[in-house]
Amino acid sequence: MHHYENTQPGEPDVIRVNCPYCEQHLKVPIELNGTAIDCPSCGCEVTIPGDSPESQSAPGIKVECPSCQQHLLAPGELGGQAVDCPACSTKIPIPEATPPELPSNEVAPPVKKPAKLGEPSFWRLIGRAFALNGAGFAILGALFAFSLLIRFLINGSGYVPFIGVFLSIVIWVGYWSWMFDYAKQTIVRSASGGWDLPELFAWTNQDASDLFLNGFAQLIGIVLCCFSPFILIALLGFNENLNQERYGIAWIWTLGFGAFMCPVVTLCVAIFDGSNVFFCLMAALRGMKVFFFHYCIIFIISIVVVFSIFLLFLIQVGASLPVAFGFYGPIGMVVLLLAPLIILYLILVSCRLLGFMYYVNRRKLRWLGEKQ
Repeated sequence: MHHYENTQPGEPDVIRVNCPYCEQHLKVPIELNGTAIDCPSCGCEVTIPGDSPESQSAPGIKVECPSCQQHLLAPGELGGQAVDCPACSTKIPIPEATPPELPSNEVAPPVKKPAKLGEPSFWRLIGRAFALNGAGFAILGALFAFSLLIRFLINGSGYVPFIGVFLSIVIWVGYWSWMFDYAKQTIVRSASGGWDLPELFAWTNQDASDLFLNGFAQLIGIVLCCFSPFILIALLGFNENLNQERYGIAWIWTLGFGAFMCPVVTLCVAIFDGSNVFFCLMAALRGMKVFFFHYCIIFIISIVVVFSIFLLFLIQVGASLPVAFGFYGPIGMVVLLLAPLIILYLILVSCRLLGFMYYVNRRKLRWLGEKQ
């Protein structure tokens, strides 16, 4: 719903309207009411409130009754028809309305296009996935702080006698189950056309135990569903009688298949929110007929993102080694702090890319019950 205000005293004739996608405040000339313009901030189409030129009534037509010379003003919509004179009931033909002639030095104004719903393109949504507003950066900072707290708890639980290892595993599994649940919420929010990140610690209607078990089971199911051929080939590698060249080719192909299918299966798991990962795999394969090109573009971006995450992880490990031995260099401390923050940011970008890919193709897929 658009929020707009009329012209204030002392201002030119403008309409104040907010872009429904990026909340950019716009001032539009009042002559553009009932049309659609491109937002200068995000490029999406914004509908300007008011009647479109097609819906405005045509000017009245002056006619004279040929029998009683009664002067009448007929509505412009009746041009080309005949009406009864209210005085003598004579049929009066109404001529077609003609637009006023413009002086030779004036140019006719351009025809305004009718208002329609804004539909951002796939390429603009790719750029939008990397952009965060103020609330998004606040959520990213909170995620970073929460991750540091979890790391502190895992490191501290190692000093607890008897149950330290078990407690560390529970905290680690619980953290990644919650992170996976938040990633699913991010995908669904973007798939529904939302530009902002979902709220933190919003576990919908499930309690902590369901979140813990269901999220971790879905994570394990995605890995097994996508990488089962790779795991099988890896286990067969212990057989010394195998052809090593064919084994290497099969190893690369199965690993590539798992990496290619893992993001799109995650998208289906997030939208359908079910534990039947095999059903999600079948839905992903059917959906490839619709968004294969878009997904290939996103997969290439995801490879760069995953490589960046892996590189940052290595940098973080390398920076933490001197810290562990008591050498607190300033560069090492900065890398040690910033690497997890950038990793979280890249994970959110990947989730938003998947959600926006579905949003562009939603009318063909209709996985969320959209109308065609």
